[in-house]
Amino acid sequence: VGRHILQAMRDLDDPDPSRLKCKVGLEPCGFCGQDECITTLKFTKDGNPRLPTNCPYHYEGMHYTEPVNTSKKVKCTNTPIHCSLC
Repeated sequence: VGRHILQAMRDLDDPDPSRLKCKVGLEPCGFCGQDECITTLKFTKDGNPRLPTNCPYHYEGMHYTEPVNTSKKVKCTNTPIHCSLC
């Protein structure tokens, strides 16, 4: 989720509103921040997770996998999780 989406959800002003192409929605998509998009977490018959979405801005190469192990140098797993705000 982008900073602009998180700021809008908390009614904080964006320091550079000119960079936004559209207003962040009340139920924002995690990719673009608009209301119209639907992204879900589904599992295939063999148990592999998939992230189907109708968002035109979604990341084509995104896949949901087990998180990597963290280390002292790399603390972030960069693995998507369910958002408790949504």
